Amino acid sequence: MKKFILIFCLVLSSCAIGADFWSTNSQKISFGENLKLVLVEEARFSKDNINTYIQYAGVEKKINDSFSAAVLYKLVLSKKNNDYIEKQRFTLDGVLKKEIFSVHLSNRYRLERCTTDNLWIYRNKVKISKKLKFFDKSVTTFIYDEFFVSIKPDSGLTENRLGFGISTKFIGNSSIICTYMIRDKDKKNGWDRTDVINVGLKFTF
Repeated sequence: MKKFILIFCLVLSSCAIGADFWSTNSQKISFGENLKLVLVEEARFSKDNINTYIQYAGVEKKINDSFSAAVLYKLVLSKKNNDYIEKQRFTLDGVLKKEIFSVHLSNRYRLERCTTDNLWIYRNKVKISKKLKFFDKSVTTFIYDEFFVSIKPDSGLTENRLGFGISTKFIGNSSIICTYMIRDKDKKNGWDRTDVINVGLKFTF
């Protein structure tokens, strides 16, 4: 299975020469009743020589089998050449989940407040996933689409992310996730498209 994941990542890389590379490490630690501590570290390396490092932490609450909510604090550090830009964000999440004929559907609603830029952003991510069998191992395939809408000071669609990938159990309580994403972002002179390869590890305790 590890060889299969490696081959999948290499295929993605060969399909997106010159793509940005993201690496995500996330942890969810259970404590209390239906509560989880959420810890995430993310590194983004772009072809424009802009490197971004993101750390966020928060608490997730399972309301029922179909809905959960979370409050998160996010620290974003961007580096271009030798200049650093630091931003702080506060995030409120709601995730609605449903299973139909062994297909998992989820819709994440996210309201994000960037205190540095005095900016409010609404994000909506719809994801479809299904477990399949490869080489007698269980692999989850998924596809998702997420759009960003700026609420304040200006309103309108600012970004869209369309991605697909696979995830599978790795070692112990960890899973490895490989994703190819098409990122369209609104620029002053039109929309800019970027291909992104994201390889991540997820730990659940």
